Amino acid sequence: MELDGHDRAARGLRRYLTLVAEATGVGAEACFVQLGPPVEAYLALDHRLSSHPDRDVALLWDEEHGWALGIETHGGADVTVLSYVGEHVLRHRTMWPNT
Repeated sequence: MELDGHDRAARGLRRYLTLVAEATGVGAEACFVQLGPPVEAYLALDHRLSSHPDRDVALLWDEEHGWALGIETHGGADVTVLSYVGEHVLRHRTMWPNT
């Protein structure tokens, strides 16, 4: 998917990411979008995982795989994917607490 930074699809993706950011308790400033190709997004979370308490946690999205949960490497330059949400994300209401 190729997006011009000002076209309708790009604006829609940015709005969607803002809504996801708000739903997770962080602001839109925690989002980064790369319009690609490939189109990708990064959303920094304010949470830590008990299994990796020293690593920053992020939600990742790309046009091929959808949403994933990842942790930043010790250097902070890369993100290691821990889990993909899967193809039926709209059916997983329990993914977000209090929804």
